[in-house]
Amino acid sequence: MDKLTKELAEAINETQPDFKPGMRDYAIEVLREAVEEPPPEAERVALAAAGTPAPLNPLAFGIPLVAVGFFLALIFPPVGLTIMALGAVTVIIGVASAIVRSLLAKISFGKAS
Repeated sequence: MDKLTKELAEAINETQPDFKPGMRDYAIEVLREAVEEPPPEAERVALAAAGTPAPLNPLAFGIPLVAVGFFLALIFPPVGLTIMALGAVTVIIGVASAIVRSLLAKISFGKAS
């Protein structure tokens, strides 16, 4: 590897001074592309692991709504209480969907074994 590196350095040094930085950058870029390419199997596994992102649970949206609604209720009660109510409904839906998703996962896992 040292021999190849020296040969490459000599080839870059033999070029015109104006082209040296460009040649050096090009050599580094070509080397990175050649080395960093993942093998097809590793790429397939990485894509499969990434999959589709998990859906956002309404619980994650409802908790901040309740908090913001609480603070707005102190300033302007009708708006704050409405936002708190919407947040509470969203939290309930989020908890229900988490329970259903968990039960469905247990049922499908029970069928797999």
